[in-house]
Amino acid sequence: TYTTATPVLSGGTALPWSVVELYNDANDELLASTWADSSGTWSVTLPVLADGSTDLYTKNRNEDGVVSNPSAIVSVTVDTTASSAPAITSHTNTSVSGTGVSGETIKVFLNGATTALATTTVAGDGSWTALFAQPTSGLHEFRASQADVVGNESGLSGAYQVRIGTAAGPDLTLDQQNRALATVATMSSNAV
Repeated sequence: TYTTATPVLSGGTALPWSVVELYNDANDELLASTWADSSGTWSVTLPVLADGSTDLYTKNRNEDGVVSNPSAIVSVTVDTTASSAPAITSHTNTSVSGTGVSGETIKVFLNGATTALATTTVAGDGSWTALFAQPTSGLHEFRASQADVVGNESGLSGAYQVRIGTAAGPDLTLDQQNRALATVATMSSNAV
């Protein structure tokens, strides 16, 4: 499978110094041609192919214009389409979880970093959880991408902002003197 719409194909059994022609088996359209070198090795870039499978065959043409029989058919698969971005739906201090396409690889990024904080694979039910060491306490932003088996990677998910760690409670003190004065004032007003 190729992740480019213009794959490069090569071979090594052509007649030395002959022309190698590549055809689309569906309609016998000539897609590309190239010269084989002295050992019969050749390489050629195909024109843009649609995503999916295309059956190809080659023919060899020598310097006298004699054309060989077609080669065996080879199927070339092009996949240039990435899935949409995964979703992050929940978190703990050491993980984020979400949904994506089964079997795809998730990369999780922290606070705009370009290097992944964690990677994981989407389960058969479409869920995933990525584990990592707890970041420093404070506000953090997670994003995620997913890549299919041939490497087509989605864009980043929307930002998922969380507060990591625990906030310390405020220090409270009771001023006994002011409490006593407040009690006396309340008792005095009740006596009137």
